[in-house]
Amino acid sequence: MSNQALEHKIEVLDKKIDLLLNYVNEQRLRTQAIEDLVADLSIVGKDLYDTTIVTLGQKGYMEFLNESISIVDNVVTHFSTDDVRLLADNVVTILETVKSLTQPEMMQAITNAVQVFNAMEQEEVPSFSIFGAIREMNKPEMQRALGFALAFLRNISQNSFNKTN
Repeated sequence: MSNQALEHKIEVLDKKIDLLLNYVNEQRLRTQAIEDLVADLSIVGKDLYDTTIVTLGQKGYMEFLNESISIVDNVVTHFSTDDVRLLADNVVTILETVKSLTQPEMMQAITNAVQVFNAMEQEEVPSFSIFGAIREMNKPEMQRALGFALAFLRNISQNSFNKTN
């Protein structure tokens, strides 16, 4: 092989080695950039985690969560899996009932009933004879209350009757 051919092959090899070195250097730079990004994200992630935990702790979320575990523990210890299955079967009905109960007019009615009950002196509730009860029923507020009670019971009865048919 001639000197010139050998120099040409060396030159070709030198170009290939330069190309490989450039590729290796680019890979090293990319790897370094990725490592730097991972390190930066680790710092940011740790700071975010620490800040979140501190903030949640200051606002009482951690204590609330710890206490909520006892709620779940009580449910698990007091109800069987069959009870939970029945709950799952009826959860929509339960939530619809709760939704109805939490409407403003219902909340006001419940609040009024609780206030009246709390204001009553339980020991001082008068007793009535039959004739005293009849005299009491002649008062307009008692007639309205009885009318409300009877209409309420009628509607419950009709609603129950309609659901069974």
